[in-house]
Amino acid sequence: MPIGSAASFDSRVSIGLNDHFLQKIMPTRHAILIGTPKLEDHENLPGVTADLENYSIFLKSNYGGAWEENEVQVMNTPDKSDIQKALLVT
Repeated sequence: MPIGSAASFDSRVSIGLNDHFLQKIMPTRHAILIGTPKLEDHENLPGVTADLENYSIFLKSNYGGAWEENEVQVMNTPDKSDIQKALLVT
């Protein structure tokens, strides 16, 4: 194999790994996007909601890492217990 070339995996070769095993060793990822557009002494901040949507779209794009829909959770004005529940899922 020439220097600098990548080895390719031959799908015909069975190495004895099953899907269950791969699910256990494959890393999982979970993005939690938290926004609070309404603060006590301020008007509603519309940019916060737009930013949450834009970050979500970016993460799901190829440039953002091609995250799956179920890997990105958007929380708009969550309370403490909602955040704690989301963190337990990860």
